[in-house]
Amino acid sequence: MEGKSYILETLQKIFRELEDTLKRKNADYTGGKSEFFNFEKSADVANVSVGKSIIVRMMDKMTRMSSLLEREAQVKDEKIEDTIKDLIGYAIILLAYLNYQTEPEYVWTTPPLWENIKGVTSNTYINPEAYTSTDKHEYLGEE
Repeated sequence: MEGKSYILETLQKIFRELEDTLKRKNADYTGGKSEFFNFEKSADVANVSVGKSIIVRMMDKMTRMSSLLEREAQVKDEKIEDTIKDLIGYAIILLAYLNYQTEPEYVWTTPPLWENIKGVTSNTYINPEAYTSTDKHEYLGEE
């Protein structure tokens, strides 16, 4: 195939945009805690796995996309393209979370809450598997 590839051009453009958007939204949603913090909290509240809490958000976007394919959006500043980008973002987050579950060192960065542990700095690798969920909640100030 010669010439312009709309698929590759779209992929490159969207991924550049999504990288910036995911960084900014993650900072807003997590407040500097674990990059999956908001999904962990949602999972706790709904009593589901973190993966399922991400999928719920994906389903919200799928439902909205289906609706927007049939009728015009009532919220004029959010188009179907924005919803598709959100869905792609959640798919990336789910994939990252699944990678984190099998290889925590791959995506793990030391959140500020671990700095309360003696000897831990922002450059210290923390194996999250070494801490129980009770430890995590204790350092978050939860019961």
